[in-house]
Order: sequence, then structure tokens, then C-alpha cells
Amino acid sequence: MSEYSRTLIPGSYTFWEYEDLIYLGGALLPSMLLGMLISGAATRALHVDKGIAGFIMQFVAYAGWFVALWMIFRQRYGKPFWSSLGWNLQAVQLPVAFLTGIALSAALIFLSAFLDKPAGESPMQELLSRESTLFLVGIFSITVGPLCEELAFRGFLMPLLARTFGVAGGIVLAAVPFAVAHAPQYAWSWRHVALIGLAGICFGWARFRTGSTAAATVMHGAYNATIFAGLLYEKYQW
Repeated sequence: MSEYSRTLIPGSYTFWEYEDLIYLGGALLPSMLLGMLISGAATRALHVDKGIAGFIMQFVAYAGWFVALWMIFRQRYGKPFWSSLGWNLQAVQLPVAFLTGIALSAALIFLSAFLDKPAGESPMQELLSRESTLFLVGIFSITVGPLCEELAFRGFLMPLLARTFGVAGGIVLAAVPFAVAHAPQYAWSWRHVALIGLAGICFGWARFRTGSTAAATVMHGAYNATIFAGLLYEKYQW
């Protein structure tokens, strides 16, 4: 494999292989089980809300998955974690990424107005309807969520897919599991999955153009923050 074919996505040298993706898939189940055990213990001992317990489970699952990825990079390849995933902070890019995230959210909110809303209440709507979880959802979706998702989908998966299917293929194909991963939160509404997939393509394009998962993370966080601000305005009429 040529050097060029391994560096289609700027900002990372894609030394990992598809078998590493299988290893990470194997690490996902025990990470989720550990998250379920810890969240269950927290529910019993501290009587936390089931929505909060869900966030505890998700946070622990993310942590376990990234520990597995760190071990693959360090133990198998002897490579650093952050720089391998394209994490580089370039101050000139971040304000542009932030504004682009706001513009993207406005565009997709406008587009969603032309789609029929699914019947019934989704798990995400239930979380947002309760004050005990509303702000927790907002904080998580603006900080930890974008960080973990961009490192996983645009830092790890997208360069690997781009090496096989080209840049456009890598961007689109990485957006598919990104969208599907959010589907349970929205009761498997195809409308939400399609819009999240479009957002994922835009985050992938930002990752490619800037060579930085940090820029994609800021764009993703700004996108979520704008949607959350709109929800707060609608709920409280601030």
C-alpha cells in the first residue's frame, strides 16, 4: 500500500487496519456491560433518575471503548493516541468551525420543518421534557458527546474507510453508523436518522478540509449547542 493511499485524510497517518475495528467491536460489549453494572449500582445506591443512569452507562461505555483504542495504539503500534486521531488545535480554524456548526444547525432545523414529525414520544424527547435531565443532556451533548463521537467516527473510522473507498466514500460511510448510533434515542425515526447522517457528512467534510478532529468536534459541539439553545427558548421563552 502506497504512502499516499494511507494519508488521504489530512492530519493523520492511518496505520491501523480493519482487524483493529473488529477488536474495538469486541471491546464495545464489555464496555457497555460495565456501564450497565455501574449505572445499576448508582441507581440502587443513590436512587438516581433513570435518565441520569443512562448517561452514566454511556459515559462508562465510551471510557472503556477509548481505553481499548488507546491500548491498541500504544501496545500494538507504539503510536500516540491524540495525534494519531488527528487531534490538533489550530486557533484560526476553531472560530470558523464554531460558526459553521451554528449555520449547519440552522439549515437542518429549516429542512426538518418540511418533514412530518414521528408519532409518539422518543426517549430523547422524554429526557428533554424533565428538568432533572434537561441540562444534563445539554452539557453532555455539547462537550463529551461531540468529543467522543468525532474521535471515533471522524478520527478513527473515516480515515480507515477513506483508504479503501476514497475520501467521499469515507466521509459518507462513516456518517452512516454515526446516524444509526443515534437512532434509538429518536425511536428509530428515519427523518432524524437522515438529518443526523447529513450532519455527520458535514462534520466529516470539516475533518477532511481542516485536517483536524478538534475542528470537527467544535463544529459538532456548536451544532448541538444551537439546537439545545433553541429547545431552551421554546421551553422557557427566554
